[in-house]
Amino acid sequence: MKRAVNREIILPIRPEYVLKRLGYNRANLAQEPLVNKLMGIISEARGLLEPRAVYVDTDVISREDLHICLEEKLILRGKNIAELLKRSVRATVFAGTVGKDITEEVENRSLEDRPDEALYLDAIGSEAAEELARLMHRWAHHRAKREKMSVTARFSPGYGDLPLEVQLEILEYTAAEEIDINCNEYFLLSPRKSVTGIIGWNSRD
Repeated sequence: MKRAVNREIILPIRPEYVLKRLGYNRANLAQEPLVNKLMGIISEARGLLEPRAVYVDTDVISREDLHICLEEKLILRGKNIAELLKRSVRATVFAGTVGKDITEEVENRSLEDRPDEALYLDAIGSEAAEELARLMHRWAHHRAKREKMSVTARFSPGYGDLPLEVQLEILEYTAAEEIDINCNEYFLLSPRKSVTGIIGWNSRD
């Protein structure tokens, strides 16, 4: 079992992905005023983002039809996660956040009656959190590749039949309080722009 924390993370924010979250299509990328406005807000948002993450690479101890047991007795229950990890011998369990500042600024601009800017910032924060999850997947892929393994897709609590309650177990398992992530009684993450997930490592044999 190996745990690591990373606070030195640079996230690319791709305007086309943010526009997609806002309901625009590719044709809108040709609209110069729209893109210029978005790029300006992305520039502002970079100063509000504080990406950090923690992950644990761990062994899969046992696999059954409806649950997976990881090292140190983290049990993941559900047919979907069991199917995902049915060939996995190891797994990465991660938690990450882009911090609370961007969410606070969204609230500030809403109160200041600047709803368009608030909407853009909220979409940028969501895209940054998703990009952080993609980065966790790429890092797991590189670590697995060094051991001649491949990785599964990532899977998060609330997907399929993996209950949202697993958020709390993942936070405890990764000791995510070190990077200031927690969850409330409804198992929603705080800061709001945070992510958790599980990625399986499959042997290529």
